[in-house]
Amino acid sequence: MPRAKRTHLGPHKFLRIKYKRRDGSDYVIFKCQIAGCSSHKPAALLVGEACECWKCGRTFQLNKRTLQLKKPHCVICTGKSNAAPKGQQHVDIKKVEENLDALLGGSLDDLLGGG
Repeated sequence: MPRAKRTHLGPHKFLRIKYKRRDGSDYVIFKCQIAGCSSHKPAALLVGEACECWKCGRTFQLNKRTLQLKKPHCVICTGKSNAAPKGQQHVDIKKVEENLDALLGGSLDDLLGGG
């Protein structure tokens, strides 16, 4: 009789496990490390799945980059705090103020009567 698969509600906390095949190639699976959960899946099926971050505990989506990590963690915890996410740029506050002043025809303080 097959064993009942035990799982839990909410995102899994996956750990990357690498096995060697007889031909010498690697086979990678991800196994949930939450107590009582027996969920495990091959890496190819996990792109886009929800996962719990090993560092902060937030839920995030797995992608090809995070599937390379033994203990997947979110973008916030990667340590690249200076790098802007793809498609976004850092904005200089002074430039924003100058552009607003030009659009409004004067400084915001002058328009509000602040002097």
